Amino acid sequence: MGKMFVFIKKVLKYDIVKFVTVGGFGVITDMVVFSSLLYFFDLSRANSPFVVAWILPVFGFSLAVIQNYLFNHYWTFSERVKGISISFHKFVIFFGVAAFTALIPRMLAYQVVLGLFADETSKIAIILSNFVAIIAGTLFNYFGTKYFVFKPKGEQ
Repeated sequence: MGKMFVFIKKVLKYDIVKFVTVGGFGVITDMVVFSSLLYFFDLSRANSPFVVAWILPVFGFSLAVIQNYLFNHYWTFSERVKGISISFHKFVIFFGVAAFTALIPRMLAYQVVLGLFADETSKIAIILSNFVAIIAGTLFNYFGTKYFVFKPKGEQ
């Protein structure tokens, strides 16, 4: 067990691993909110295509972005932003990067995954498309976050 702990500690020194870990929690937050709303309001692509594609994802995404901004500031990029406090300005940039890197993959994944499923009422297909979209945007989000939001103090 001791060797595993040492290994995990070494791996977590890399900010990409921390970013993906934080993002994993963001995925959970996004998916739980998205799925809960989908089932609570009994929505499907057949009865509410606009709401399912454009409105519903906003709630989980927004909550996950707030959560991820805080975790990324205080943990993932803490060395890069030492001495820099969180700010609304940086949050707006973070939100913009997250939205930009999520919007295109989300819409593409939505069309591709749902195109593969003929059943217009399949909530599982809708949830799967949301998950695929989140994963697709992760790499772009990492670079945007690292180089546009959490710059070292001298590069501000």
